[in-house]
Amino acid sequence: MRNLLYQAPALVPPTVDEVVAALLNARMLIQQGWSRGQAVVAVVDGRPCYCVVAAITACSHTTQIRDAAMAAARYATPARYRTVSEFNDAARAVGDVVDMLRRAAGYARHTAA
Repeated sequence: MRNLLYQAPALVPPTVDEVVAALLNARMLIQQGWSRGQAVVAVVDGRPCYCVVAAITACSHTTQIRDAAMAAARYATPARYRTVSEFNDAARAVGDVVDMLRRAAGYARHTAA
């Protein structure tokens, strides 16, 4: 009788370059079409969402890259915010979010394997 148990191959951890690319693409997505000083708000009901979490998720090719990029973004958020979503929900300007994503790219080597 044949063994029907299947073991999935191990997931390959993301490289630092993949995580940095996802963070830089998220930064470009947020910067595109927005002027400095406007608040970054999540718009729902069929309109594009330019919040930080949605931008990182959209720019990550795999869930492993997304998780590593979100961990780097958590490291880069200011200390008074506990999560990236809390940082985004406060009335942040586009420049603040872009600076946070730039700092997160520096933390990518700590979160990627």
